Amino acid sequence: MDTQLVKDILFPRTLNQRVLRIQNKQEEMEPLIREYKPFILATARKCSSKSYITEQDDEYSVALLAFAEAIRGYRQDKGSFLSFAKRIIQMRCIDYYRKSKREEEGLASLDSAGDDGRENSLIDIQSMKHYAEAETARNRAL
Repeated sequence: MDTQLVKDILFPRTLNQRVLRIQNKQEEMEPLIREYKPFILATARKCSSKSYITEQDDEYSVALLAFAEAIRGYRQDKGSFLSFAKRIIQMRCIDYYRKSKREEEGLASLDSAGDDGRENSLIDIQSMKHYAEAETARNRAL
């Protein structure tokens, strides 16, 4: 058994002290992340429009990465670690939702109507672009 783990069991530290001690030590961060998995899931759920989030959802992955980021970036002048971690998770989830929304809007704009009023699929748009590029190259060669 790891001597530091034994020391932590025999002489418990506050969470803030634990976080400061394990920063940038990936192998020591993992047990803390496993221990706080319910906190991570709960925080991700509160940020989500979904009523239920599992470990397979993207929101959980975003929250997990944000929690690890919080461990690495925590300083005592930031206050309580859990408050700091909660804020980082919330900000990363918001970033994720904004990015997802932009991507959805981008894909929706690619499905624009053609000259005849029909909807063009992404494949049609790419095909037309490829054809236009080929025509331009052919005209240059003439």
